[in-house]
Amino acid sequence: MTQAVEENKGQINPEEKNFGAFFYIFFPLTIILIASIPFLNLSGVLIWLLLFCYFIFALSFLNNKWGLFLFILLRPAVDFSSQTAILEIGSFSLNLSSLLGLLILIFSGLLIIKNYSKFKKIKLIIPWLLFLTVNLFSFLFTFSSNASLEEMARLLTIFSLFILGFLLVKNSRELTRLVKIIIYSSFLPIGVGLYQLITGTGLREGGEVRILGTFSHPNMFAFFLCLIIVLTVFIFLSDKRKQVSSIFYVLLMFLSFFVLFFTYTRGAWLVSFIFILIIGLLYYRRFLISIAAFLLIIYLLVPSFQERISTLTNPDPYGSISWRFELWKDGFDYFKQKPFLGYGAGTATSVISYNRDPRLGSSEPHNDYLRTALNTGALGLIIYLNLIACLLLTLFIQFLKQKNSKLKMFNLFLLAYAIAMYLMSFGDNILNDTSLQWSFWVLVGALLAVQVKDKTLVRS
Repeated sequence: MTQAVEENKGQINPEEKNFGAFFYIFFPLTIILIASIPFLNLSGVLIWLLLFCYFIFALSFLNNKWGLFLFILLRPAVDFSSQTAILEIGSFSLNLSSLLGLLILIFSGLLIIKNYSKFKKIKLIIPWLLFLTVNLFSFLFTFSSNASLEEMARLLTIFSLFILGFLLVKNSRELTRLVKIIIYSSFLPIGVGLYQLITGTGLREGGEVRILGTFSHPNMFAFFLCLIIVLTVFIFLSDKRKQVSSIFYVLLMFLSFFVLFFTYTRGAWLVSFIFILIIGLLYYRRFLISIAAFLLIIYLLVPSFQERISTLTNPDPYGSISWRFELWKDGFDYFKQKPFLGYGAGTATSVISYNRDPRLGSSEPHNDYLRTALNTGALGLIIYLNLIACLLLTLFIQFLKQKNSKLKMFNLFLLAYAIAMYLMSFGDNILNDTSLQWSFWVLVGALLAVQVKDKTLVRS
């Protein structure tokens, strides 16, 4: 025993080593950050958010898992900042959302290097790397280098969250904790959304005021709320339903439905409906009937809800659905000019804006498959569809094989949500909703991690 003590005297405690590295690296960076704040384009709120970003980045090196959780917690709160540059140097600009993505890339890159042997075992790695490669290849002929660089960085952050979920979540308990963290990340956006509803300070479109929470657009907020509804339903149905915590989650679910309604995003309404229909028909018929009754009451009592639903079956020739068809027709014409390789990653909006009269409305494609085809051509679209197919197949196989009832249910819930999300991607910019994509793909990575012993999830 004495010999062991003597041997340990010369060894450095890993925690002390981490703290030492933290002190020598991050203390000078902290001084630099504080000194540079006066030169940045920041309001009071953005200053605090910037400091919080930096705090999380520093913490992530001391505790990887809680760093990840806090990154996830913060991302929806800073989505609005994507419209505000905090630093501009020539044509280069950096906003808070981009900065958070950059920090995630550094954090995940170091962890991937450290855990390379585990990294190679994730089945969805190949489809993801193919999708990233085709986007990277498009830099050779891109319509806009800046747009391609921004899109490539954004896709890498989504991929990084998928990898971080796999590397850092070890068991079902941690998966449940991650689910709750994502739910908690909705508190501030929902609170801001309720404030916008009460004060009428959301996004005014025609005669409607659409709430957007802390997001840059109501549609992005709406699709994020759909995921929150999925997760609150999962917690409620998988826990003992008489517990106080279960009551809290079901109340939050109905609050999310309430806020979702006032985003006036019909695509998100359909995502929620498709998800509830799938799980209701397969397992939870009483839940399906309860939600259907709740939605029927809203439909009968709220005229604006009736109007939005009626336009799905009888589109207004001057409404948003007819406008989308015209936009897609024009977008397809642009695609036919460069059908094989497209115009370059992230350039779809620029291509539409360049060719289409700005008086015709937004230049966003409002169709993820059209966006991908414009960005990377038919080749990129096929590779993206392959990624989606591999994801759905993996979740479906694991749902069939999983013996643990809670994990089996979660596979079903993510599968049902993914089906609904990718169906609605025909009519909206869901792939562009970075906050949603972060939360969704970190859940996929974490779910694969806790089931990694299953041979269907490991490359042969």
